[in-house]
Amino acid sequence: MLRGITWETFLEWQAFESLEPFETERQDYRIAHVVHALWTIARAQIGNTEERPIADFLLNFGDLKIARADLTVKQTVEYQEMLIDSWCFLNNAALAAAAKGVH
Repeated sequence: MLRGITWETFLEWQAFESLEPFETERQDYRIAHVVHALWTIARAQIGNTEERPIADFLLNFGDLKIARADLTVKQTVEYQEMLIDSWCFLNNAALAAAAKGVH
């Protein structure tokens, strides 16, 4: 592609990328393709014939819709409160240790 565009166009794309970075989802798909290829090689060596779509190898961070319902985790209010309490306790302990000079 770089041989097919002018230097000015290339510089425009660089400026555009610095203002609006290309989405990381493209990189997620690249990594999923690599992991899928490695999985396919490994399963072929052990004689496994199970096929899996590349979407199974994508990492979902919450900003992407999870396609499979069994990956959805429902959290109760009590569980969320327990997580927040634990986080506060650990941070307070770390602050107290830092105040005492303990690492």
